[in-house]
Amino acid sequence: MGAHVIAVAMVTVDRGLRGLPNYLYGTMRRLQGAGVFKSRLLTSFDLCDSGGSRAWPDLVQLEACGFAQGRRPSMRLHIPGRPLLASLNVAAALALAGSRGADWVLFMEDDIDVCADLLESCESWLLEHERPRVPVYSFGANYEQVAAAYAAGLTSWDYPIDAFYGTQCFALRSADAISLAAWLRAHPEYNGSSGAYDLTMHDWAKANAAVTFVASAPSFVQHAGRESYIRPGGEPFGFATWPGNDWSYRQATDQREATG
Repeated sequence: MGAHVIAVAMVTVDRGLRGLPNYLYGTMRRLQGAGVFKSRLLTSFDLCDSGGSRAWPDLVQLEACGFAQGRRPSMRLHIPGRPLLASLNVAAALALAGSRGADWVLFMEDDIDVCADLLESCESWLLEHERPRVPVYSFGANYEQVAAAYAAGLTSWDYPIDAFYGTQCFALRSADAISLAAWLRAHPEYNGSSGAYDLTMHDWAKANAAVTFVASAPSFVQHAGRESYIRPGGEPFGFATWPGNDWSYRQATDQREATG
């Protein structure tokens, strides 16, 4: 099976409006260090702000550094005409990325650290783990089962749909990204002030006859933020199996094959 191309969707918001630190600029620099913007796999990068303003420090820094200008493929920055609930901003990001003609959409939040060669790592892993009736592939899962799978020499864990939470980084096929975006927009009961769109994904998946989600082992990303984009004020969490910036899935696979 040949290589698959990837459209990235990222959501962001000015946390400074709540007196909290922003992470977007640091995350983008880490993605740059991981080769994301030079990757042959990247078709597009849609950055969707939910706050309705581009005049906050991280966006100003990004534009000053040229992230949104002259890159190939160029990053597209989307500012809504009015502030959006988190769930509706996610829907906008998924719909945009899903329309770019890529095989996969890689959804990210704006407060992550990442492994080396991120897109190549994700693509290699997806080639090995894609299955029918599995719509969501998580690259950051806060469960001991991920560590147990990794310790046993496995590279994935079947992630029960009803156990899924946290959307720091996950992949889904472009058609599924468009489907999920439509679901979020069509179910206003899920768009309340909590904006807990990760939990609404349970119902969307089961309505589409999904049998499970799958998580990578180890996690390819780390949660850099101290609070959730979805649940402001919630308990901070991270991914214990994240192997760091120097690790890549492709290198790890080559090492396993060399010693296997």
